[in-house]
Amino acid sequence: SLLAEYQERLGLTATLERSDDAVETILLPYFGGICYRYDFGAAIDDGVCAQPRVGFMAVPLTSEERTEYDATEGRIVAARRQLKQIKGIPHEPFGDFLAAVHHLAANDAGPDGRAANDYLNAFTSRREIVATSSAKYEALGRFADAIKDAQGALLFTETVRAANHAIVRLDPYVNIEIITGDTGRRDRGEILDDLRDGTLDASSTAHIPTRDAPGLGRNTGGVRLHRVPNPRWRA
Repeated sequence: SLLAEYQERLGLTATLERSDDAVETILLPYFGGICYRYDFGAAIDDGVCAQPRVGFMAVPLTSEERTEYDATEGRIVAARRQLKQIKGIPHEPFGDFLAAVHHLAANDAGPDGRAANDYLNAFTSRREIVATSSAKYEALGRFADAIKDAQGALLFTETVRAANHAIVRLDPYVNIEIITGDTGRRDRGEILDDLRDGTLDASSTAHIPTRDAPGLGRNTGGVRLHRVPNPRWRA
């Protein structure tokens, strides 16, 4: 959709961030740089965003999960080693390497394409292992009281499956709905409105839904809890 024929261009995003280098090499050159930035400091001062409080809680993998995780890591290393031996595959930067891997996965039916698919699928498998670990599932229940007291909470998970796990774990304790890429615009708006007026306690959503955005070095998943914007604010 970034057509060169467009002479007037304006891009709006809440997350100018990618796992590759496309922001610097594609987006910023296309739009001509950043003309205005509204950061968290200003948003907090304006009452648009709540003051964040950040905490980390480590949870262990079970022995079965650890075995599966290590095996998946081995698949990633083996596939990457094979991919780097292919003539013409860029090793750096990672964004170029990843783009080449996606191209092979989509267009090569031979051993190189299979290696590319195995590489991408292994990233997905690794993310699912950490995102849906049994210890994380149980630990999520400890947040139920905090979620009810938060006057609206957003739970960001690594995958759609993990978002569904959050719904199952918390549903007995809080009023919660899920938002995914398949959620329609009207339904999404109704869910967010219900969060603002207190009808809902929380919404669960995946921030990396597919294998198409594997993160470099992301070997731990997480559930991040965020308070919703000030109820007085409307998009």
